[in-house]
Amino acid sequence: MDAYQGTAETDGVQLPAQSTCTQAALIQRSAKRGTLCPSLMSFGLDGMNFILGLKRRRIEDRIMALAHKVEVSQKGAAWLDREHLWDFIYAWHDLLKYYEDTEDTVVGAQLIKQALVFGGILRDVIENETISLRRRERAQMGLMELHMQVDAVLHQVERNVVEKGHTP
Repeated sequence: MDAYQGTAETDGVQLPAQSTCTQAALIQRSAKRGTLCPSLMSFGLDGMNFILGLKRRRIEDRIMALAHKVEVSQKGAAWLDREHLWDFIYAWHDLLKYYEDTEDTVVGAQLIKQALVFGGILRDVIENETISLRRRERAQMGLMELHMQVDAVLHQVERNVVEKGHTP
């Protein structure tokens, strides 16, 4: 593909701006009709998988944005008393619902990495005796909940793989 200038946005997802209005309109029309647009075929994409990918990407982007709102540099792990960590953790449930409602088997690597990073941060808090016991307990609760949410997502993806007839 040629180099693009700018981006198009459809349903909060930024797309390369190759005739911005045309591309966004084609994607929205494909989503409504569930059909394959000629422009999407030229990229070698299955229209429905492309639309599902956009929906998944929107959810993943939201989870990543929530992760970036958690200010883990706050002294004494004060961020554990704020809602941002819990918003990030519970947003994984939206991704679980997405996989339950679709046959999608693709998981964003950045998202998994972000979960691992937060797991490490929470473990560090749990082991840091200079942080209050209450916050260490909250970190432990957060770590357990994050593990449960991510595990549920990954198990549903595995179910989708098996149901599609692919071997893991």
